[in-house]
Formats: sequence, structure tokens, C-alpha cells
Amino acid sequence: MTFLDPTRRRLLQYVPVVLGAGSQIDVAQATENLSAEGWPMAQHDKKRTSSSDVLEAPGPQLETEWSRNLGDPIGDIMVVDGTVFATTLGSTNGLALNAETGEGIWSGPIETYHNGYIYGQNSYYGDTIHQIDPSNGEIRWSKTIETGNSEYVSRLIGNRDSIIVAVKEDGSQRTGSLHSISIDDQRQQWVHDRVSVGGMAIADGSVYFADYAGPISLHSIDLNDGTSNWDIEVNSFDVGTPTVQGNTIYLPNSDADLMAFGANLGTKKWEFNTPDDNFGSPAVTDEYVVSPLGEGVFCLSKDMGINWEFQVEEDWAPVGGVAVVRDKVYFGARDGNFYVLDLHTGEELNRFETDSEIVGSPAIAYNKVYFGTEDGTVYALTDQPNKRPDPDFSYSPRNPRVDTEVTFDASESTDDRSIVEYDWTFGNSNLGPGTGEIVSKVFETPGRKDVELTVTDDQDASATISKSVDVVRANQVPEAIISHSPNEPEVGDSVTFEGTASSDPDGMIEKYEWDIDQDPNSGYHIDGDVVEYSFESPVIKTSNCESPTMTDSKPVLKSKLRWFNSK
Repeated sequence: MTFLDPTRRRLLQYVPVVLGAGSQIDVAQATENLSAEGWPMAQHDKKRTSSSDVLEAPGPQLETEWSRNLGDPIGDIMVVDGTVFATTLGSTNGLALNAETGEGIWSGPIETYHNGYIYGQNSYYGDTIHQIDPSNGEIRWSKTIETGNSEYVSRLIGNRDSIIVAVKEDGSQRTGSLHSISIDDQRQQWVHDRVSVGGMAIADGSVYFADYAGPISLHSIDLNDGTSNWDIEVNSFDVGTPTVQGNTIYLPNSDADLMAFGANLGTKKWEFNTPDDNFGSPAVTDEYVVSPLGEGVFCLSKDMGINWEFQVEEDWAPVGGVAVVRDKVYFGARDGNFYVLDLHTGEELNRFETDSEIVGSPAIAYNKVYFGTEDGTVYALTDQPNKRPDPDFSYSPRNPRVDTEVTFDASESTDDRSIVEYDWTFGNSNLGPGTGEIVSKVFETPGRKDVELTVTDDQDASATISKSVDVVRANQVPEAIISHSPNEPEVGDSVTFEGTASSDPDGMIEKYEWDIDQDPNSGYHIDGDVVEYSFESPVIKTSNCESPTMTDSKPVLKSKLRWFNSK
């Protein structure tokens, strides 16, 4: 199976691919095929983007935006409407990932995309195909291909309102048939017998494929009724995936040749002998034909001359698939490197090293490059490197005391992606570290405490901020002092009471309340640090704060003061 990407011409082994006329994306045409509707070949729209979002050519310098190890070896990649669909080698199943974050969405059958849906099958040797909702992986309908023989589905491709299904007889690579299945009612519209399809591509009302039923040939069938248009024998032991641009079909083969045929009649236009085995499908632009070349890539001009050739340094490191976006060529190789070349000169602009072989074709969307490796890792590379998070935190109360809970809140931290870890340390205290966006701690000793927050995003970029927190002792009781004048008031005199000499050893006094009337049940009823009061009769007031004692025979006058400090 094969997956292409947004803006790229791909070369994939053993899977025929077709390009519509004018295969190179330019700015004016960038929105022409973004809906991913009516893709004329497996995993490809008519401009071979394999994505619903065409973009600029990223690079040449590329950095990891995200990577996810999925366990199984990864083949080709397809990107549609914000979702990465990764095929797994040796299986018809694949995985759907969020294109921005790499988070898994679902896993299940993935073969191709057509008109808003994924199509696939449960196993290589099954006879049933499924239409699948790309958002959640749910199967919408299933269709068993009934041939009357022991056969299995080998290829799927979409064609307007139908799915073209290739089947092979169990145990044979030389016998099979081709079926057109209606998407609306799953009715079989036509069948073409006695073909063995190596792969398919659709263009201009025809399906093109390598036919292994007899001597290997390039076969064209009418999509309306399944009748044969033409069948041209190819003198080769094996062939790869054809690419179709305009009226030309480009076909690689095992004899180190790249051949070109006319799409209307199948007439051979030319044959070019390459320096090495050539099974990968070429990428075709308005100027060039770019093709895998055993251990590298070569570029032909349209007049058949070699424009440039690039060899991978490590022996036997064949290229999996090639993508061409504007003036750049993208591909991975079995040496574990992903390369970016200049389209016009073949100059190596950059290479990205991985720990495993790369055998599938990349995809390019949202200004990122997506590809997979044999160790099961899917990479998203970008030329817009991940920015470090911007950490920040607040705490309350603002003036914490010993043995009082303090809450630290890091929700004000920001990142251009997503923060996944919050790590706290409380340096010069006896408190252990903390994790989480919000944590609470109780300090057991007073003093200045250094609190440090480290935040980490989903690409392991981190940043740290430190703040000092002043912790004070537990609140102490203020000292209340009362004075009054005159010193020896008479009944009816206005007496001034002052509490201004009162003090608080660890804060400020916020409120003064007085109880100085003659009603023992009235409570505190006068506010202020200085108050006046007239007594209507002699009385001795008891209180928690003595005033000077009256002399002579006059009664001893006392008052009661209640205060509140700011703690």
C-alpha cells in the first residue's frame, strides 16, 4: 500500500501511482485540491499531495516537532484534514494520529483515502473491504468480494463514486480479477477477469496497473465498463509503480530501466537505463523526473539527460520514496537518514539522523515533514523549531505564616505547544519536591524560602523560574495600652481615651473597639484609637487593660479596650 503527502511526488515500491497534469504545486494553485475529494489514486490526489492541506516546502534545516513510537514498523504516511494515517509494514492495519501533537486517535484497517473516507481490509488474505470514518475509525459499511474462487483482496483505489478492488487467487500471483464497487449501495458495477494486478493508478477515465497474469505488462482498463483499452508487454522480470503525468506514464522496472509510455495508446515514448536497480516510482514535475536509484536518487530533465545523481554514502541503503515540493526533494533511506536535496542541483541541503531504517514514503503538510521508521517511530519535522515554555506562578496568601498552608499556582505558564510537566522544588526548606500545575505546602520555619518551578512541554523543552517567598512566624498577641484625660474627671465631664500607645510585635493594629459605658451587657460599641465619653454617675469599670487609678475619695475609673491586628 502507498501513502503520499501534501505536495510531493512519491516513489513507492510495488504500488502504481498517477499524477494529474501539471503535478508541481505553485502558490496560485495551492488550494485547488485541498478538499481531498475524488483522489484518483491510492493515497494520492491528482497532484500527488496525499494531504488536504498544501503548504510551503519546509526546511532545509529540520528539527523534531514530535515523535511517537507505535511499536510496529512504519511504511507510508498519508495526511488528511489534520490527521496522520500511518501504515504498518506487513499488515493492513494502520494508526491515526493527531497531526499537530502526534497523539493517537485510533487504529484499524487503512489502505487508501477517497471522498472523505478511509478504505481498508482486515488482513492481506481477506475478501472483505470496509469504509471507515477517518475521525474515529468506526466501520460504516463492509463488502465481501464474491468471485466464486478462493481469492483475497490485494489492492484498493477510489474512483469518483466507486472503489476499484483488485483480488488475487489464493496461492497464486498470476491469477486474479479487478472489480468496481459502488460506494452508495456496495453493488458490483463491473468485473475484469484474468488479470493479476500489481498496483493501480487512475487518470482520465482509465485505471493503469502492472499485470502479472502472463508476461508482465502495463495494462489500461476503461473505468466506465471495465473493458481493456490496451495491454503493452514489458520485457522485465518485475516492475514498480507507474506515475502518470498528463499523457505520459512513467514505469520503473527491475532491469534498471525507467520507461515512458503514452497514456492513450500505450506507445512507448522512451527508455532510460539507470545506473542501478530502480523499483521506486518517479516524482514528476514540469521540469524534471526524480526517481529512486537503488542507493540514491537521480534526476532527469524532460529531454532525457541526467540533471544530477545523488548517492547515499552507506552501502545498500536504498531509498524508500521521494517527495518533491517546490525546489526541494525529500526522502528517507535504509541508512537511517532523512535527506533534503536541492531539486535543481541535487545538492544535499540537510540530513536528519534517526536510529532505524526508513523504508516508506514521507508526507508533507502544515509546513511539516512526516515519515516513519522500521523501529515503529513516526516523526514530524519542522523548520519552525519548538519554543521553550514561559514559566510563571503565583502563590497565596501573599504573606504566609509558619504552619499555614500556601498554595502555588502555575496556570499562568504558557507554551507554543502544550505543557505536560510541572516540577516544584523548595530549596532552603525541609519540604520535598512537588508535581502538578497547582501544589500546596506548609512551611514549618520562618524566613525567605526559594521556590523553583520547571515546566516541560510535549517535546521535552523546559524552562525554569524561581521566586522567593517570605514566611513569618505565627501571629503574636498585641499589647493594649490605654490613657485618658483629664486624669481626675468629674461626673459629666468629657473624658478622652487613647489607645495609640498600644503596639503589635509582629504586625499592625487595624481596629480599636471600646466598652466604656455603664451597661455591663452592651459590649464594645465605640470604635477608634482615640474616643470621648461622659459618665453620668461614678462607676468603677473593670477591664483587661488598666488605666491610671484616680486618687483621693473619688472612684477608681477603668476602661476596656479591644483591638484587632492585621494578621
